[in-house]
Amino acid sequence: MSIKKCNLDLFRVSLYASVRRQRFYLVTNTSRKALKQTGDGHFSCITSYHEKTDNLLMLDSARFKYNSIWFNLKNIYNSFFPLDNSTKKFRGYLLCSKYF
Repeated sequence: MSIKKCNLDLFRVSLYASVRRQRFYLVTNTSRKALKQTGDGHFSCITSYHEKTDNLLMLDSARFKYNSIWFNLKNIYNSFFPLDNSTKKFRGYLLCSKYF
């Protein structure tokens, strides 16, 4: 496992990898407050990207609360920076892959 400091370019490359390659998955840890939603820390999967609008589709794991929703890539990136109340650290994302 490799941990890197996140920047917008690295996040964009990770997003491209997750939507254009099989067996790659992008999971975000965002601040709901930064996205103008109720609550705070939240994990969600990113499943699609629309390049013309620079929007990505976030599948909400709390389906009882929010449906899947399109967000601007920069808004998601900026939602990583409010500190987590428990850890006092920044949020971020995981690019996961499955190899056979």
